[in-house]
Amino acid sequence: DIYKKENSAGLAMELIALRDIEPGEEVLLDYGDDWEQAWQRHLQTWKPSNNTSYVAAYDFNQTQDKIRTIRELKTNPYPSNLDLRFDKAFLNSKKWMRHWELGTLAKYIQRQDEYRRLCTVTKRFTDSDGHIWYAGTIRDGKKKKHFNKVPREAFSFTDRRYSTDMHLPNAFRQPIGIPDELLPDAWKNVAEVSIKPQRKRVVKEDDDDDDDDDDDDED
Repeated sequence: DIYKKENSAGLAMELIALRDIEPGEEVLLDYGDDWEQAWQRHLQTWKPSNNTSYVAAYDFNQTQDKIRTIRELKTNPYPSNLDLRFDKAFLNSKKWMRHWELGTLAKYIQRQDEYRRLCTVTKRFTDSDGHIWYAGTIRDGKKKKHFNKVPREAFSFTDRRYSTDMHLPNAFRQPIGIPDELLPDAWKNVAEVSIKPQRKRVVKEDDDDDDDDDDDDED
């Protein structure tokens, strides 16, 4: 189920220990000499990014108790690298409200595992019990859907594509090599293919305009 949600190809493998690993023992992975040399060069040349407005989505989610309405965003916008998204599990008000009352809302959200859509919050209000609720709209495909009374848990901030710190110009990038001896022989069974030289036809023009015969040369 996890791999079905992946949008890109990847390599997965299992590592098997050749001896018992003691509790608390640190397990290290050697990335190879090329990686280590590249890392040392990076340490000597690295400079802080000039992007001072960047805030990681994870950190922002921990600090924002209230979601801003579209009117508030005009004077107090979110960081430019973030998007606000709505969890579609909250479109079913009867289900999520029951779990909210039972104190099992977090488990409900995790079990539903719904997609999160870009949203717009148009209203924030407080009921007589002091609970804060939100109303607004989401775009689900070609349809525009409304939510009228949802809690803060319905929202999360996500990093916009290519905006995280790993995409900064001065980020460290270096392929991690895998020694050939760690790979099974079945993975290294590429047959040697002999490539025969191609015969190329060359048309050579005669200096005499009246003679249109071509000479075929073989390389």
